[in-house]
Amino acid sequence: NNKINTDLKKMYLEIEPSSLEKSKLDISKKPKEKKYFKAQIKFSETDEPLRIEYRMRGKNHWHHRLEKPSLRLKLRRENPYKMMRHINLVSPEGRTVIENYYPDLLAKKIGLTAHHGELIELIINNKSYGIYHLISREDESMVRLNKRMPGPLLLGKDLDEKWELNEFEIVNAKSINNTNEIFKKMIDVINSKKENVDWDTMNNLWLSVNFDQTAKFVAL
Repeated sequence: NNKINTDLKKMYLEIEPSSLEKSKLDISKKPKEKKYFKAQIKFSETDEPLRIEYRMRGKNHWHHRLEKPSLRLKLRRENPYKMMRHINLVSPEGRTVIENYYPDLLAKKIGLTAHHGELIELIINNKSYGIYHLISREDESMVRLNKRMPGPLLLGKDLDEKWELNEFEIVNAKSINNTNEIFKKMIDVINSKKENVDWDTMNNLWLSVNFDQTAKFVAL
């Protein structure tokens, strides 16, 4: 059944007709220097359109399909969406659409920091592109949406089997003084063989890492 729930929030994006093709070509040629294209967005049918920039996002063909592309929107400082200047609109990969949406929903219910997410219907140039997963970017706004003071975030996207601190991106690293020390201590314990981890090592780890929140995360 391809019928979309009429209660689903709709977002309206106006783009230059050829800009999706240009963005797909750009993201394949310059994966580290992705170009943004001009667009306008309305977060409801009656809103005034807001000027934004957008581009394709994602690392594989699934997200670069012209018939249903995954997008990143860059909003102006004076017109954020729920405190966010950057929004990801992701083409759902799972057959039920909710596989990536519900883990964040459940995480927040048990008190963990998680992405802000919504399921929406995306309209591009008056054509419905179906259901999308709107999700926050890993930055300061995501932390604020979780009603926490901004702090460092450790992002690992292309990691080897044995982690190294320099493989991660640290967002907002200067928000506390000993960011690298804390993260390195955690990574070293994760990389250790069980028989080499003693009680002193674990007790020192829990001085930096929250035991209860870690247990919740593993359980989830």
